[in-house]
Amino acid sequence: MVADNFLRQSYLSYKSVFMWLNWPAYSASVIVNPMANVLIYGLTGRFALGSRAAEPFLIGMTAYAVTAILVGGIIQGFYYERSFGTLSVLFLATGNRFSLYFGRGVLHYPNAVLCVVASVGAAIALGVDFGRAEWAGVVLSYGVMAASVTLFALCLGNLVIMFREWSIMLAFVQTGLITLTGVVVPREELPSFLRHVGDIIPLTHGLQALRSSVGGASLSSVADELVMELAIGLLFAVLGLLLYVTLERHSRKTNAYEFL
Repeated sequence: MVADNFLRQSYLSYKSVFMWLNWPAYSASVIVNPMANVLIYGLTGRFALGSRAAEPFLIGMTAYAVTAILVGGIIQGFYYERSFGTLSVLFLATGNRFSLYFGRGVLHYPNAVLCVVASVGAAIALGVDFGRAEWAGVVLSYGVMAASVTLFALCLGNLVIMFREWSIMLAFVQTGLITLTGVVVPREELPSFLRHVGDIIPLTHGLQALRSSVGGASLSSVADELVMELAIGLLFAVLGLLLYVTLERHSRKTNAYEFL
């Protein structure tokens, strides 16, 4: 019964506020955009540095592919709940807050899987060699990164409720994820304080595990990085749920979502 309610809430939340649920927007977001990003960065890297040096860009962009659809899709859902007037109903409901909060991310996760498939296909088309890959590590790396980004996006959704804006936040977050996690810019080239920021956000550790796995490293040798990636996701899960409950109580007391 609890599982049925959770899945029903997840489905209704996804269908009602995910504004890319039409074929032109959905296919562009899930298939065309991740493939285009891989092709753009991969070909630019090849032109600038050569094919071998461009391979880390290509692998990095396959990992980055999960962020646009997950972060964009989830935080816009929080925004539309507020702008459509349904958020107040949810805050007054007596249901389980755990399922209400985390249900918002469940059906976005398969979109990330499709993004990975599309982007990996583009990377293979550009000649990335997966022949030596340890596929258990590769698949697990993508799966854990998608989970941590989902939990990260749910946490950010609370800020969308508070500040009534999602597109600027999406651009800011995507810039941070592509810059600080090693997707394109080698982390050793960053100032030390930016490396520390990268250490505590999604993708960084999962991407390191992914690149090692593509190179043939065993699953046991990348386990620490995957555990760290998952731990970061769980940290944002706890932080996000606490913030959501705090925001709900604040809105009930003050009849407003803003703290400032």
